[in-house]
Amino acid sequence: CSMGCRVRVRKVISRPFNIDYLPFEDIPNPHGKLCARGNSLIELLSSKQRLKRPLRITESGKFVEISWDRALDEMTLRFSEFSKDDPTGIGFISGEMISNESAYLFQKLARLMGTNNVDSTAAISHAISIRALNEINAWGMWMPFSTIGESDLVILWGFNPVGTAPVLLSWLVKAKENGARIIVVDPRITSIEKLADLVVQPLPGTDVFLMLSILNVILTMDPDASARLPPGALRLISSYPPVRGEEITGVSADAIISIARETELSSSGVLLWGSGITMTINGYPATLALITLAALKGLSIIPMGRYGNSQGVLDMGVTPYYLPGYAHYTDVEPFLKAWLIEDINREEGMNLVEMLSRG
Repeated sequence: CSMGCRVRVRKVISRPFNIDYLPFEDIPNPHGKLCARGNSLIELLSSKQRLKRPLRITESGKFVEISWDRALDEMTLRFSEFSKDDPTGIGFISGEMISNESAYLFQKLARLMGTNNVDSTAAISHAISIRALNEINAWGMWMPFSTIGESDLVILWGFNPVGTAPVLLSWLVKAKENGARIIVVDPRITSIEKLADLVVQPLPGTDVFLMLSILNVILTMDPDASARLPPGALRLISSYPPVRGEEITGVSADAIISIARETELSSSGVLLWGSGITMTINGYPATLALITLAALKGLSIIPMGRYGNSQGVLDMGVTPYYLPGYAHYTDVEPFLKAWLIEDINREEGMNLVEMLSRG
């Protein structure tokens, strides 16, 4: 998952044989505790089902082992053929569980070949949050997991840690023991509701309208906050009072007002969201609305990715929209100097969905 738990792996030469819990509290997994998946790490690393050599598909559809030299020679030949006339005809797609170093080299290879058609599976989930954060420069609101334990209000929106990030429960329990209020917003019934003080279940795909209604109540309670929003946003928010929010989302007007009131009373709240927001039809505007809500009421935010390095592959530039470090294509000089090249393609490439649909 995207918790980034720390662990010490014992090994002989290059063979891991055991793991040690780290005795630290200021890490994502306090005192090194792991979930069942983390505790089975050695079993996964030593599995005989792991691939040890490249596989090539035959005409009959079966995969056969080939040598590394043959695999590299064939890849080089194919790349040369496809990049000869139009390198933008090549697409590079990465997963979200590769290392930062691998991700950096992956996107560098694509760009040195002349294409910005480079993306990852994070494109349909965590990348939505990152684009929204970049859009309104809200990086400073993102806090570590330890913030949860010290918060007086925790909002979980479209995110069920029981099934996707079990270790996070230790921080939620700590917050609860310290008197925090916990609000869960999810169309589904999930086991995390046992910890919640308030549970609301909007109709699927209506999250953004629920957020607009909550913002409507917040601006009613705190008219001065209106000065921090542009006129277009104010007009949009004014169109969704709680009564209309109830009609669209199925969440009662009273519950909408209660959520707004909780954010008003909070002095150290935190808002977490996951793929239940980013992977919906209104994922991008919903994420912008969540960040706006948090900014108006001084809440910290923790956007949750789906996999172990959802964040890292984006940081390293495995995206058609940015270079490493979220640099724009208008700021290529540092890369030209570092990569010892004269120029690179400065046009945005195709994203994951576009590559697959046109491939």
